[in-house]
Amino acid sequence: MQRDLTIASAIAGLGVSALIGASLYDFVKTAVAKDEKVQESTLKGELALFLLALRDDDGSSLLDNVSDFASAKRDLGAVAMRKSFYTYFLTQENAKQVAAKGISWEPPKSCALDFIDQSVPTEPRSIRTCFAVVPDEPIGRYIYFSISYPTNGIARHRAGLALNRSSSVLLRLKGENTASVRLMFEEPTLVQKRYPSQLWRFSNVHELTAYSSDQLTAPLRSVKGQAFEKRPEAADAVTGNVVTLLGRIDAQLVFSSQASIDAWAKGRFRDFRASIEVSDLPASGAAVQKQIVVPFGAKGTALQSLEQAYYTFVQSHAKLELFEGLQRARSGPSVWQSPSAAATQEPAGGRFQAFSNRWANTLVKKFDYQRGTVVAEQSILGARPHRATLTAEPVLLPDLAARAFLGLLGALLGIVLIGSLWFFALRQLNVMARGALRSARQPSLAQDMDRYARRRGEIGSLGRTFELLIRRFRSRNATIIRNARRLDAQRQERLRFADEQYKARHDVLRAIGHEIRNPLQSLLTRTGQDPTVRLELEKMGRAVEALYAATSVEAGLKDRRVSAKLADAAEFMQRLAANLRDQGIPIEYHGPAKGVSAVFDNIALDDALGSVLDNAQRFMTPGSTIELDLAQTEVVVHLKIRNVGPQIAEDDLGAIFDFGFSTQLGSEHMGLGLFSARVSVLRMGGTISAANMLDGVMFIIALQRHAPDA
Repeated sequence: MQRDLTIASAIAGLGVSALIGASLYDFVKTAVAKDEKVQESTLKGELALFLLALRDDDGSSLLDNVSDFASAKRDLGAVAMRKSFYTYFLTQENAKQVAAKGISWEPPKSCALDFIDQSVPTEPRSIRTCFAVVPDEPIGRYIYFSISYPTNGIARHRAGLALNRSSSVLLRLKGENTASVRLMFEEPTLVQKRYPSQLWRFSNVHELTAYSSDQLTAPLRSVKGQAFEKRPEAADAVTGNVVTLLGRIDAQLVFSSQASIDAWAKGRFRDFRASIEVSDLPASGAAVQKQIVVPFGAKGTALQSLEQAYYTFVQSHAKLELFEGLQRARSGPSVWQSPSAAATQEPAGGRFQAFSNRWANTLVKKFDYQRGTVVAEQSILGARPHRATLTAEPVLLPDLAARAFLGLLGALLGIVLIGSLWFFALRQLNVMARGALRSARQPSLAQDMDRYARRRGEIGSLGRTFELLIRRFRSRNATIIRNARRLDAQRQERLRFADEQYKARHDVLRAIGHEIRNPLQSLLTRTGQDPTVRLELEKMGRAVEALYAATSVEAGLKDRRVSAKLADAAEFMQRLAANLRDQGIPIEYHGPAKGVSAVFDNIALDDALGSVLDNAQRFMTPGSTIELDLAQTEVVVHLKIRNVGPQIAEDDLGAIFDFGFSTQLGSEHMGLGLFSARVSVLRMGGTISAANMLDGVMFIIALQRHAPDA
């Protein structure tokens, strides 16, 4: 046996080693092929996301002006755009319904720059700006601007008001010439003329009036614009409003020569630079102070740029190049390429991954294995077509393959080590197997395992485990046998006790029935001429007969003799109502006097109606009357008993006919009356039900109009 196991183990070890070697070769080959496809697919996806991120909300693209929108940091200058974003917030057409909270406007993302004024480190202030031109605009040469910043409240300028009492924005402009323009917030002229009584509605919409620096004498006609205040929608936004200025500047203010006019569309506007000083009300205080300053040369962060899109969507850090035109051949230099510093990427996975890559690549190079670069390319149509390429540097082995290569080699060495240990452990296991076999054949297993339990190492642990399991097994078996015997004895005792109870109950019921039956028969003989008394005695007789033969009260009620036949139900109901009125019970019958046939037993029906009427008497409102109705259809006759009083809970409408159910407490209310009524009606082939009315309860007994065999 030992020899067979040793040979089998050796063959298995060689087979596993060969399998690991083949798997290693196949895995590396497959991983390289898959990695090329995955890398190509990844590059295409990254390139698509990058190009999609270049689209602005207005449909324009950053590729329309690569030179302006390439960098994530830009000076406050003018960029070229395809169309103007300038508009008026307040016009004659929308003045009737316009309100600042309903105005929604944002500058184009490609144009917008964010600046942070940290002149007061504890209270940094942000401002968003946009200066743009449309080079080929037919209506003239304009510089469009948008400025947004948080405000504690705009103080409007009025005639005669000092400069330090009004909010303002000072623009210093540089081009061919220099100019300083101070934008003042004033009440819209349209509002003053057309809506003088509704000025409050336009308190957050302002007209921008431009003056030359601090000379607030004559406004400049070359600058126009409007502004609106609006509370930000973000829940964590700073307290206060955000004011947005939108306007345009006639380019002749800073570019006045003919040469500049001729070269405007060719890029003369790129020499334009601006600085901004915002004077606004502080959080506390009545005097306007300088709050935000953006000097010349300050670098703002673009909301959208080629560089930002590259870092965001090209996670592989592959080399990205943009070429003008759709030709696949690179006829010229690229108009933009990704930063060279980003092309190098450290391997993810730490030192182990770096070690795996270095070792695996060294081994693979010995076999003269080479891989080419992976390139993804896409053409972009538009006003200015471009072609984009994303190139990834070759990797001899992907990270996963390199790690797996090293892991599989370690597994191979581990198998050799385990095989050696297994060979030396086989002899000890063989000894243990022989001992276990002898213990299984001998009656005293614990004695044979005792000598193994005293050993050290795994053999000793295994021997002690066997010994403990055997002892527990014997103890558990003994416990199970004792419990089974005890449970069987208890079950036999319960069966004997139940049988004795059954016999005792049956004997008691038979004795009671025997004692009552003979006197009752004598009474029937003596009072045979009185039909009312005889009816009651016959009911008692049937009950005694059922009780004599029953094993329980419930069975006795169910087994009463019923002899249903076709009779006049109307005559029966009228006679019953008359008898009850003679007894002083307030009851009225509504229905035909006779001529309504139904299948019933006089005694059983009288018993059922008696139980229902007894229930109606207990719950009826004092002074009210119980009403009996009779109605018929082609199939059944309905006997209705209605009383005025409390209603029955909806959940109890079906349960009140169950054996032992009662809504009243006390030993006299045993829940037998309505149960007996239901049994009597069912044995006559009918049904009984209860329903709540507006002022009480109605019981309905349905009897068949024809015998079942008719």
